[in-house]
Amino acid sequence: MTQTANRPPLPQPLHWPILRPPLTTCDTCRDLLDDLMIVMLHDESDSAFLAQILVARHIAAKHPGAVPLPHTDGCHLCAHYERHGDSGLWNEHRARGLFLPEATARLM
Repeated sequence: MTQTANRPPLPQPLHWPILRPPLTTCDTCRDLLDDLMIVMLHDESDSAFLAQILVARHIAAKHPGAVPLPHTDGCHLCAHYERHGDSGLWNEHRARGLFLPEATARLM
């Protein structure tokens, strides 16, 4: 999904308060987060899962400085990604905590 002129912007209270620049000033971040919110509110299919992946992938690739440090509380996924040297998925895993509740963010 992409932002279109026909779709009104989401009201401000629906935006994630943890986000800071550059994420709040990036048009792609805003569009991807808007798409995520729309599918979370209105779509009961796997679209929300894909939308989460797209947001995390974009943040990890285009805003690596915004990606939080590895979890230090025994996160099994951080340990897995570190062992296998998969920095791309590891960055996406950590980026999910910027826009999802912690319990959901750590599922992948």
